[in-house]
Amino acid sequence: SGFYKKGRHEADGSDDSPIDGERVDLMRWPAFKDAKWYNATLEAGDCLYTPALLLHYVRSFGRNVAGMTMFQREERFDPQCNGETLGEPKPLSEYDVMWSFPEEDKSLLGWNVVKMGYPNWKRRYLWSLAKRARKSEGKKLQKQDFLKFVQGAGKGSGLKKLKARTEAAWSEMDPAGEGAVDASAIFRSRQLRFIFKDICVAQEGGRGEQEEDVEVDRYDLKGDTQKRKMEL
Repeated sequence: SGFYKKGRHEADGSDDSPIDGERVDLMRWPAFKDAKWYNATLEAGDCLYTPALLLHYVRSFGRNVAGMTMFQREERFDPQCNGETLGEPKPLSEYDVMWSFPEEDKSLLGWNVVKMGYPNWKRRYLWSLAKRARKSEGKKLQKQDFLKFVQGAGKGSGLKKLKARTEAAWSEMDPAGEGAVDASAIFRSRQLRFIFKDICVAQEGGRGEQEEDVEVDRYDLKGDTQKRKMEL
């Protein structure tokens, strides 16, 4: 298909394929007929480990809930938790996530597009910007440095109204007009988070063919789908 680099065992761009696993168009993807595959059926309580970068397709039957954990290759497990004392378990709503589905807001370029944690917009942009703030004088990032960084990040992405959005994000972080913000303000900014997410999606070619089916069955507590809604 051209979306998978066999030599490096890596997906080109995002890890979401435009090939429909249940209705493969062999006229468009003729080489798919030679693909080797394995099938696994999971029952309640089962766990399946999938090696990194392995192309896979999932189909669910009936009403069920499945959980998935993906590990970033850049991250390393720290059994000492950086010296911190372990607390009580937290609900999933308190976890910090990189990409959500269908996404936080319909205005986002990645709305209804499965990103599966790639690319890492936090490492690429958010953390880099926060690190600059910590290394700056007074451990605060100046407005001109912020604007330059965001504009540089979005260069070549074709993202519309980037300059206006960047100014709005700064106003959100610096409501008092001091002209400088610390790292905590960078992490709290919703508008900045939306900008970095949109830049990453745009740099991958925008929505492309990665959009999920817009028709979604909405189950009620009885388990039926009498009320069907369109996402978009």
